[in-house]
Amino acid sequence: MPCSSRSSTLAAAGRPVDDSHVAPAAGISAEVVAVLQGAGLPITTAWLPLGAACFWTVITVPQNWRDVLPGMDTARFVHRIGEVLNGTRVGRLSPVVYVLDDDVDPANDSDLLWALATRVHPSLRQEQWHGPIMPWYPCFLEEELHNGWGAIVVHDALLPAVGSGRVPPATFDGVFPADVRAKVLAAESEQTGDTGSAASN
Repeated sequence: MPCSSRSSTLAAAGRPVDDSHVAPAAGISAEVVAVLQGAGLPITTAWLPLGAACFWTVITVPQNWRDVLPGMDTARFVHRIGEVLNGTRVGRLSPVVYVLDDDVDPANDSDLLWALATRVHPSLRQEQWHGPIMPWYPCFLEEELHNGWGAIVVHDALLPAVGSGRVPPATFDGVFPADVRAKVLAAESEQTGDTGSAASN
């Protein structure tokens, strides 16, 4: 319920998705992309999922990022992302950051949930960055909120390079070689044609 005074009105954000989440998600996401790309990092997009009340920032990177940054491994790449974010106000607005390949759509909740469940290590490949925090985030300790100081965590959820341990997706295109796919599609097309001819007779 809004609290009113003569000079201002204060209203707490509701349970997601609330209209107070939509504008910050769009604006902050765009600024995160601009900051990271401005630092010379190959970034596809960033998004603050509305269902997480903008407490997460999900960053996706192109699958050719290793070509853009030759000699840089995954750990150093994600460390650099965290370093850039930690040096900006917008980079510390979400207490949790995930870095994913751009085969995942961070605005698609089911796609994102699947990726986080299968690509985020339970205890490794994460780095904490200590600094100023937002005082209204209930995930922090009371002492942290009082001091306005705590950690954000950046999770490295990137896949290995193609040909270096990356598991192909369990899809028709990902599992079967091109010649097998072509035969299946041709047989399906032929069967569909036969069915159509029979129906017209």
